[in-house]
Amino acid sequence: MSTDEFDLGTVFHEVWAAAADPDPGVVAAALLARIPKRHYADALAQALRGYTRVQIGAQRRPGHGGPVSRKVSGIREQYAMGFPLSGGWETPDGWKRLRDCTRDDLLFAASRRRSMAAANVAVAERLEQLAALVPADGVVASIDPEVLDAAA
Repeated sequence: MSTDEFDLGTVFHEVWAAAADPDPGVVAAALLARIPKRHYADALAQALRGYTRVQIGAQRRPGHGGPVSRKVSGIREQYAMGFPLSGGWETPDGWKRLRDCTRDDLLFAASRRRSMAAANVAVAERLEQLAALVPADGVVASIDPEVLDAAA
């Protein structure tokens, strides 16, 4: 990495490889300690994209049913099926507010969600398979490497 370029991902991977504790707070503190002060703005700009995605996702959590007052009715008018009309969604043409999404945009967003869900299910299934190999009082590191290789 030259002095002119800064890649937060590269520094993260170095910190993660050396991390004894996988707690995100501990890793984040170690990551911050490795970022030169002159690159703080670059690191923040790179980190904010992921943070922003998480916050956009948090804004689109479907609402729950409940009493219908005038105030609640007015708020619900700003939503479509529980999703805020101002919420951001990734579409084939980039990010759009829900209110500006076409049918194709919504189908694309749904397809992306299904793909992410399928990937999460696949990870869960692999973790369950791995758990089946761990003795009740053991840890993954105690599994014979040949058993792990055969299960892979």
